[in-house]
Amino acid sequence: MKIFLFFCTVVSTVTYVFSIDATCKKAPSDSRGLVQKMRSEIETILQKLTEIQSELTDVEYGLTDCGISSRLYTGKQNCTKSGRICMEWKKQDPHTHVYKDRDFSDGTMEKAGNYCRDPNGGNGKPWCYTIDADVVAEDCNVPRCNTFF
Repeated sequence: MKIFLFFCTVVSTVTYVFSIDATCKKAPSDSRGLVQKMRSEIETILQKLTEIQSELTDVEYGLTDCGISSRLYTGKQNCTKSGRICMEWKKQDPHTHVYKDRDFSDGTMEKAGNYCRDPNGGNGKPWCYTIDADVVAEDCNVPRCNTFF
């Protein structure tokens, strides 16, 4: 079975494809429809990737304070839905936790600061431990880019 790479061209009604080994070969006669369908699907995928890249760039450079997923949110929101201030992730007081640097998309607890996060993505929305000794943790009101978590 020959695997065809995603790029094709038509010359004088003959379809050629660039195969996985980077050579240009005549496609089997019954593959023209398949190749055209693949081209259309790839164009759609590339468009979606471009949109995602744009959102990631906006989040990376702080142009928006929203997240594309709870795990990847690295914005600067540091208070909960009820207005409580978040505890720094590197601290263990007033609440203790078991999170490690590797659990944060920021790379370290130091970089995660006292910002709303969802280490390991387990909560499904950004949250934080609070500095209030009577309230351990709360969700944050971080919008998902184009919607809410």
